[in-house]
Amino acid sequence: MVIAALSRKLAFPLGALETEAKTMEVGVQFALDVGVRDVTLGGNSICICNALQGLGEASSSVQNIVAGTLHLAKGYRTIAFSHTKRLGNVPAHLLAQLATNVESYVALLQECPSHVEVACNNDVSSFSINE
Repeated sequence: MVIAALSRKLAFPLGALETEAKTMEVGVQFALDVGVRDVTLGGNSICICNALQGLGEASSSVQNIVAGTLHLAKGYRTIAFSHTKRLGNVPAHLLAQLATNVESYVALLQECPSHVEVACNNDVSSFSINE
């Protein structure tokens, strides 16, 4: 079930790894702001997911972002970080496309576009298959 989704432009140019780290941090903060206390977040970067799960070290370029994300994560009852291969991360791509048409951000609460919700449900189903 999709409780909330965020589509947001980042205000500064970042490399791929830095973008993935910042996206996780923004996602963790957004879910807290909405009041979600049990969450699974998926990302394209296995390096970032491993660092957030404590399975590896973060690159020096993202260490502060990862540390900030882990600090925010303490506000959850349960939180999980899952690696989703880039080709399989349809919800992220749909939300990124949406961000190209907005000035700053769009928060989708309770009513999520049906194509995004279907993609999220398919994505969550793949978590249980792949684990």
